[in-house]
Amino acid sequence: MVKGRLPVTIEALVLSTRMSTPPPVTFVLVHGAWHGGWCWRFVADRLKSRGARVFAPTLTGLGERAHLLDKTVNLSTHIDDICRLLRAEDLSGIVLVGHSYGGMVVSGVADRMPERIGAVVIIDGFVPADGKAMSDYWPASLRAEWDKKAAASGGLSVPPISAEDFGVNEQLCDWVNKNCTPHPYASFNEKIRLTGGRERVPNKVYIRAAKLRSKAFDGFLKELEADKGWRTLSLECGHEVMVDAPELLADTLETVT
Repeated sequence: MVKGRLPVTIEALVLSTRMSTPPPVTFVLVHGAWHGGWCWRFVADRLKSRGARVFAPTLTGLGERAHLLDKTVNLSTHIDDICRLLRAEDLSGIVLVGHSYGGMVVSGVADRMPERIGAVVIIDGFVPADGKAMSDYWPASLRAEWDKKAAASGGLSVPPISAEDFGVNEQLCDWVNKNCTPHPYASFNEKIRLTGGRERVPNKVYIRAAKLRSKAFDGFLKELEADKGWRTLSLECGHEVMVDAPELLADTLETVT
């Protein structure tokens, strides 16, 4: 032993290692309409295998929580779902990801809790302005169609769009169709209230799935391309990128951290 030098203990070595190793990146993945946390399975597996922490909650009234569906379930309910998760797990510095309708949800969460979020990523989804509902971005013909479908359930919900219509690969269509559930219609029609918190998140990314034709999503892409506060990306894939191209999406999400 060198004179005047204390012996190195196992505890000190462990502490030193912990101090020199950066904490794992934490992803919170928010699904879109009709889906549940199940749709992120392939992406979550890949991110976890690379050392990330991943949460993929199911929103109230959907998936395995479909039994909670009633007319009180709306956009605010879903924003509360994710805010409660962040508080309960004491999460901070997270990458908050929303797909499709999930863009409405993560926008509300980011507005309420920007201090806990390191990055917001919206994948082929809605980036609402204050006072807008998701249905405000629909053409009149689509609004009439969904109003009619919701009327069949007394205004409670609308049935899923088929996986085939979203261009999901044939091998996974049955799995997606089996797991999708009716979506609470009130969540499409509630106008979001934003106070500028989302824009204070330092890292904001919009990802467009180029193979889906959508005037609404093309509009968001064009708008955000001109906004210096956002980075935009385009992937050569269909709308259900987390199902059809999980490796590509996991790689892309890792670039925003």
